[in-house]
Amino acid sequence: MDVVGYCRFSSEAQRDGYSIEAQVRAITEWAAREGHTIKKFYIDEARSGTNDNREDFQNMVADAASGTFRAVVVHKLDRFARDRYDSAVYRHKLKTHGVRVISVLEPLDDSPESVMMEAVLEGMAEYYSRNLSREVRKGKKEVALKAQHNGGPVPYGYRVDEQMRYVPIPEEAAVIREIFSRLDGGSSYADVTRWAISQGLRTRRGSYFNEAFIAHMTTNTMLVGRFSYGLRSKVGQEPIIIEDAIEPIVDADVFWRVHNATLARKRGPRPRVKEDDYILTGYLFCAHCGSHLFGFKSKKEYKSRNGADRLYEARFYRCARKDPMKHNRRHEPDVVLQRCHLRSIRKDVLETFVFSAIENVLFSQATMDWVVAELSVRLKQRKQNAQNNAADANAYRKELEKVRNQKARLLDLYLSEALDKATFALKSRELDSREGFLDGEIKRLSTPVSIVVEPDKIKTALEGFIKSPNADSSEYKKRLLATFVDSIAVSNEKIVIYFKFPIPGAGDKAERSFDDFVRKTTSVSTCFV
Repeated sequence: MDVVGYCRFSSEAQRDGYSIEAQVRAITEWAAREGHTIKKFYIDEARSGTNDNREDFQNMVADAASGTFRAVVVHKLDRFARDRYDSAVYRHKLKTHGVRVISVLEPLDDSPESVMMEAVLEGMAEYYSRNLSREVRKGKKEVALKAQHNGGPVPYGYRVDEQMRYVPIPEEAAVIREIFSRLDGGSSYADVTRWAISQGLRTRRGSYFNEAFIAHMTTNTMLVGRFSYGLRSKVGQEPIIIEDAIEPIVDADVFWRVHNATLARKRGPRPRVKEDDYILTGYLFCAHCGSHLFGFKSKKEYKSRNGADRLYEARFYRCARKDPMKHNRRHEPDVVLQRCHLRSIRKDVLETFVFSAIENVLFSQATMDWVVAELSVRLKQRKQNAQNNAADANAYRKELEKVRNQKARLLDLYLSEALDKATFALKSRELDSREGFLDGEIKRLSTPVSIVVEPDKIKTALEGFIKSPNADSSEYKKRLLATFVDSIAVSNEKIVIYFKFPIPGAGDKAERSFDDFVRKTTSVSTCFV
């Protein structure tokens, strides 16, 4: 019999001696002893059996449908799954393809006693996993109650001694005190970041200090001696908080003033009111630096000549690298920030220009003639295919009726004890598989016959749609982009529209110069900023 082997180890299993090599060796020896052929090994390393998020496990279940193997062999049943639900679900999936699960150390057959023993073994595996998780949490809790290091990175300013307790590092502690002193004196995160970089200070990972690192430091209550554990527990565990458990670095009054100022700066998620739909976002790229273009609104208040208050608003597309001050590494001395020289373009001008260029290409006379001819051919072919499909569906219906009659006769033979269980199961699986295939093909082929439309009517319908009010709607323009356009490159002189497929008479791109469209007028001094 052709079989495959499945091996798995998690972190705790590795310590218990269930190495991949040991499992492979045990399965190989069993197959040689029983006279089976191992087609392949599926191996998941460092993967827990308490869930089905295992790459090779899922590959094995998917490959079972190919019919190339009849059994999955594991060293023990807990290698297959430690969750009873997952075990039952995936055993059933394998069973539908005629594949069963065999354990080398727990040989079971199809008897009622084996079914009961299998359930007991699966329950024990799940108990072991859950009990181990509980014991691990219990051990971590005991460590936390002693205010000892419980795993994970050690915060800047501290180290862990032999007793796993947090001890301040004098040099880093001095840096932290200076940071809090500057923040308490009114310096901003940017000011403190520039100072830290000028001193050559780096984090434990070797990167320069940044504003996010400084802000996070102001929320670390360990700096005033408070030990915390389990504040974000996902299992409902009560957090452990121990005051004065660690030697403090920062004076409490200074820390809490800075800490409260940090919390005051934080704002919850604000609902975004979408005033404008920048429908070209995601398609526009800067031809100079390759960055995306995004939409933004320029807003400015001013006074007119007669002293009245005025408000100027304009909407633009601009390059993401136009303003280098938004770069998150702007304080680092060895970073040279390049400012893109692509000028911002008014939203209405660019959108009108782009869609005008697209429509001139897509709806030219040559393209329209090609579309009409192509649609006519495809509709006729679709009608012919539908007629052929209908004939095939009728043949499949007749065969399906025969298969169902065969299943009924097969069941009668089995109930009359004219067939043994193994033969009945094998034939029943074959008929079930054929019935499923026929049923699916009948549904696929049973489609309505398309109506053949005359070319003149197709052309009239297209022209009417282009001239209709829907052609100016945002939904129409989005669909036009999604159907035909791959990307749009924008420079200060021209745009290049790249299509998803070649357009008859135009190729796979359309290039247009802004000189063809943009003009200086008295109302709008320029379309660029």
